[in-house]
Amino acid sequence: MKILFQLLFATILFLSLYLSLTPVAKTVPMLFNDKLVHAMSYFVLMLTFDFSVKSGESIIVKAVFVFLYSCAIEYAQGFVPGRDVSMMDIAANAAGIIAFMMCVPILKRYNAYRTLRIT
Repeated sequence: MKILFQLLFATILFLSLYLSLTPVAKTVPMLFNDKLVHAMSYFVLMLTFDFSVKSGESIIVKAVFVFLYSCAIEYAQGFVPGRDVSMMDIAANAAGIIAFMMCVPILKRYNAYRTLRIT
C-alpha cells in the first residue's frame, strides 16, 4: 500500500511543480480562491507524504521538507514569465501544512490511519 502513496505523492509533487512553473498570461488575481487552493494542495501533499515514508519519521521533518519545497517553487516562479514570488502564497502553503499537522492527533484516533501508517 505504501508504494501507492509514494506514487501518488510523486505525481502530486511533479504536477504541482509543472503547474507552478508554467508561464501564464497576467489575469485578475483571485486572492481568496487562490490561497484556498494553495492551502488545500499543501494539506493533500502533506497527507500523501505522511503515508509515503516510514511511520517513525517526524511530522516536523516532513513539514520542513514540504515547506522548503514550497519556498523553492515560489522563488523559481520569479524567473517564469507571468509569474511572481508571493509571500501570501507561501503563507497559504504553510497554512495547509500546519492544518495537516493539527489534524494528525485526530487522525491517529482512527484505526484506518494507524493501519495505513504501519504498512
